[in-house]
Amino acid sequence: MKPAEKTNANCEALDRLLTVKAVCDVLCTTDRSLRRWVHLGLVPPPDVRIGRNLRWRVSTIRKLIDAGGNRESR
Repeated sequence: MKPAEKTNANCEALDRLLTVKAVCDVLCTTDRSLRRWVHLGLVPPPDVRIGRNLRWRVSTIRKLIDAGGNRESR
């Protein structure tokens, strides 16, 4: 395995976590709307929950966007 391939594999293994604010910025919405969408099942639930702090993996949000925001198409 080449050094560049090792770096890519490591980056994929360490998928960044996004805060509520970061996800809101990506989806162009508000905190309240994001939480409502999660409750309605329009957005996947957070991958990590630490107390009241919610975090989504970048890959989770990327899949949502790639699917056009439609959970059924995933």
